[in-house]
Amino acid sequence: MGFSYIGKTYLIRVSNVGIMTSINFRIQGHMMKLVEVEGSHVLEEIYDSLDIHPGQSMAFLVTLNGMVKDYHIVASTRFTKKILTATESFIIKAQKSVLLVLCLLGLLIKFIGQ
Repeated sequence: MGFSYIGKTYLIRVSNVGIMTSINFRIQGHMMKLVEVEGSHVLEEIYDSLDIHPGQSMAFLVTLNGMVKDYHIVASTRFTKKILTATESFIIKAQKSVLLVLCLLGLLIKFIGQ
């Protein structure tokens, strides 16, 4: 679990290093502005979740604008018979910020362990 604070915008890059399975990535209660796919800038669009296919990388901006509470970061498999899901949480606080990267690393470890 990591801590973040209200109003701060994070650039998050997610890579699917798998060879077969697509993943769906989302952050509870927050929209993501897609800004880069495969290292190239794209027409910026807003999404509530993103499908990331094998070998693909995406970067997006997330502004933490929710209430002070726990939020879940979720990654789940797509287009598979058995759906695997991993979650991690972070807390939005009014002060002090610890990088969201710690949450994403925890999510990766949980997902790989399944």
